[in-house]
Amino acid sequence: MKTTIIKTKHLFILAFAILVLIIQIQGCGSKDKAKGDGRYYDKEKVFSISFPDAWIKIKSTNSVLAQRTSETGDKTHSLKENVSVSFKKIDPAIGLEGYYQKDISGLNVLTDLKIFETGQSVIDNTDAKYIIYSSRMGKYDFTHLSYFLVKNNMGFMIVCTAASDNFASSRSEFEKIASSFKFESGANVN
Repeated sequence: MKTTIIKTKHLFILAFAILVLIIQIQGCGSKDKAKGDGRYYDKEKVFSISFPDAWIKIKSTNSVLAQRTSETGDKTHSLKENVSVSFKKIDPAIGLEGYYQKDISGLNVLTDLKIFETGQSVIDNTDAKYIIYSSRMGKYDFTHLSYFLVKNNMGFMIVCTAASDNFASSRSEFEKIASSFKFESGANVN
C-alpha cells in the first residue's frame, strides 16, 4: 500500500513537471482577466495573487499557473518563467513543517536534483517555508523557488520556475509575486 502511495505521488510530481515543461516550450494558454484591482482571484475565493500584467494566466481546479509572455523578459530563452499556486485540504495537525516535509520528500524523484537554499519567510502575516532547488528534464535545466504555507485545513504551495541560467535575474520578481499572495474568505473555512 505504501509503495502504491509513493508511486502515485511520484507520478503526480512527474505529470505536473511535464505539464509545466509543455507550457513553457509551447507557450500555450488562455488569458484570464483579473478583477478590477489587478489581482488574480481563484474561483473558490481561497486566495488572490498579483501577477505582472503581461503574463498569461492558466486556470485549473485548485490552482493557477502564470507564465511570462514572449513580449517580456529575456527573449533569448524559449523557456518562459512561470509561477504556479496550488492548494489542497490537509490534516491541520501536521502543520507547516509536516506539510513542507511531506511535499519536499517527493523531490528525490527529480533528475539531477540540487538543493541550494532553504529558509523561512512570512507571506500575508503567515509563517512560510521555502526551498530553492534545480532539476533537469530532458535537455533543460530548471531552478525552482517553492513556498509552503498552511492556513486552517489547507496547504498552499507557490512554485516559481525559470531556466537555471535565467533564475538569478528572475528571483526578485518571483519574490515580489509570492509576497503579493493573500488569503481570501474561502481560506477561513475549516
